[in-house]
Parts: sequence; C-alpha cells; structure tokens
Amino acid sequence: MKKAILATALAIAFVISCEKQHDNLETHDHAAAQTEHDSSGSRATEKSDDHADNSVALELDNGKKWRINAEMTPFINEQKRLLDAFDSDTGDAKKLAADLQAANEQLIKSCTMKGKSHDVLHVWLTNHMNLINRLGKSTMAEETEKIADELEDSFKSFHRYFE
Repeated sequence: MKKAILATALAIAFVISCEKQHDNLETHDHAAAQTEHDSSGSRATEKSDDHADNSVALELDNGKKWRINAEMTPFINEQKRLLDAFDSDTGDAKKLAADLQAANEQLIKSCTMKGKSHDVLHVWLTNHMNLINRLGKSTMAEETEKIADELEDSFKSFHRYFE
C-alpha cells in the first residue's frame, strides 16, 4: 500500500513539473499571439501575460542597451543566421519558421533574466514570436518576403535595445 501511494505521489510530482515547464513555453507563445505593435513596428505592447509587467514598453535602460544573459546570445545569432540564409523566392517558409521556433525555444529555456530587463526583452520577444508564427502560416511568396523583412527589422530592433 505504501509503495502504491509513493509511486502515485512521484508520478503526480513528475507530471506537475513537466506541465509547469510546458506552460512556461506556452505562455510565451500565447503572449506572442496577442502582441500588437504600432505602425512603425518599433514598439510592442502586450495585451496579457501572467508574469510580465504589462506597463513595460520596448525602451532603453536609461539611455543604454539592456544586457541579456550570455547563454541566450547563440540562439539569437542562430536565428539571424537562418534568416540571412533564407531566399524568399526559393526557400521553404514553413521550414524556416520551424527552425526559428526551435532556436527560439532554446533562447527561452536559456533565459535567466529577471526584473525590468526581462520584461523589456519579453516585449521584443512576443512580437518576434508572432512574426515567426505568421511566417509558418505564410503561403504566398510576397507575404513570405514581407514577413522575412519584418523579421529582419525585428533583429535590428533587438540590437537597438539589447546587447
């Protein structure tokens, strides 16, 4: 009887921990789907998110760039490399989106940032993830090229606000 209770308790603990990690990734995806940005594309505002301050805007840290943790840099660089190598006329937008999403998931997992720097990064990230999701749904070359250009602008924005 004790073994059955212990096994059940361990199974429940395992499921809860896996669901919590999965929920963190889904929270980022959900927030990305709800991102709005103004016509310049440089400022994103989140409609809702359970763990980020909704009053935060994409802005500098008292005139300086925000620092991201070093573990995140390779995943930003990988996404940029993938985008630079993509030819919107002959490339597979769905594969690019899947590859960008995979690098983005690693980026999210590697994030140890806290406080306002994290919240400001999250504003950029939700817009960026929305673009990746749109790219994955793109079916026309013109639309794919436009979204690829927007992703390029997203990286420029990242480098304007983060180092």
